[in-house]
Amino acid sequence: MNLRLLILTIFLTFISIKSIYADETHICGEVLKSNNPVNHILNLTEQEAQQFYNYIEPDQVTEFLKAKEDETTVILENIFKNKNTFSNTLQPLITLQAQFEKIALIAKYHKSRSEEQLEEWENLYDWATQLQKYLWVDAIFNPDFKTRFLSLYKQKDTLNQYERVQVESVHSKILSHQQEIQKNPILADTGLDYGTFAFDKIGIEHFYPAMVSSYQYVVSEFDKLIENVETPTFDSLIRAYIDMKSDFEKVETVLDTYFNNNNKKAWKVKLSQLAERYQNFSTDLDDR
Repeated sequence: MNLRLLILTIFLTFISIKSIYADETHICGEVLKSNNPVNHILNLTEQEAQQFYNYIEPDQVTEFLKAKEDETTVILENIFKNKNTFSNTLQPLITLQAQFEKIALIAKYHKSRSEEQLEEWENLYDWATQLQKYLWVDAIFNPDFKTRFLSLYKQKDTLNQYERVQVESVHSKILSHQQEIQKNPILADTGLDYGTFAFDKIGIEHFYPAMVSSYQYVVSEFDKLIENVETPTFDSLIRAYIDMKSDFEKVETVLDTYFNNNNKKAWKVKLSQLAERYQNFSTDLDDR
């Protein structure tokens, strides 16, 4: 009897190991034959994904992040086309944040193991981490998103536990960003002579919130201006537009100063990315 039980146990263990091996072989095959294995890894659990980290190259992560950076704008645009529910309004942003977090983990893994490509992986880690922050800054300072979210927040008691936790988390982000933008050293009045900026208080983290909030302000005020101006004149239209862009142009002034006076390569990369985003916002305003 004990012998039969032993044989049965060995047989079942063999079947189990064979099944696990088959699953891992299938996953491995799917990852390696993918055009960009990063896309496939994102669908795996963290434990499954870790075994493929060594197959990931910096250029594959770069390709992925560039695509996702463009996708952020599309996601925000699509949010407003659908009914205001948790699944439509918040889940797409939460999913994208999770993807950026996983990319940051991949880059962090390589940072500790790759001396030859250390700088590349450090830049990719910073980029993925930064995109997580940009994602919520873009959303939170968008007045249409904020309106939809606050409506959703009022209905939080009707949501399930997971959804309530996420809604509360985003609400905390909104309150935090509102407080921080009031004290943002790029936009705040420093009280210094000739309106000089307090450069000693300005960090890399201050640029994008200042950029997005001042851009959204111009968009909102410009739309109101066009609606209310009956007879356009230089003062009523052009002068008013120049005045409302003052904060937005402050960002460019400080950004240029930092870029031209900072020799740290890591900072140059971040400031170049910010300058590119600023130019995109500026072009959009000019096209109006």
